Amino acid sequence: MALQKDFDVEYAATYTLPWKEEKEKRTYKMLGAYIKVMTTSGCKDHQKAVVSIVAGDKQIIKEYVFSPSVSDGSGNFIKQAYTHLRTLPEFSGATDC
Repeated sequence: MALQKDFDVEYAATYTLPWKEEKEKRTYKMLGAYIKVMTTSGCKDHQKAVVSIVAGDKQIIKEYVFSPSVSDGSGNFIKQAYTHLRTLPEFSGATDC
């Protein structure tokens, strides 16, 4: 189980000119990124999902926290992590792969 979509990564770029230091926000587009929940950990009240986002030779690791369900038939925590990711704006439009 995994997700796939174009993924925008925002980062701060810093460069130094002879007369000053500049900082600016930049965005890197990871086209066709492969999104996989690597692990989950926690307890019945909250779980942390460690997610790998890979496109080409670029990889980022992000963490997300969600409240799992422990009722019968609710699925394991990895499956619930994917369900949670799909509710987040940054993963809207992601497809199963």
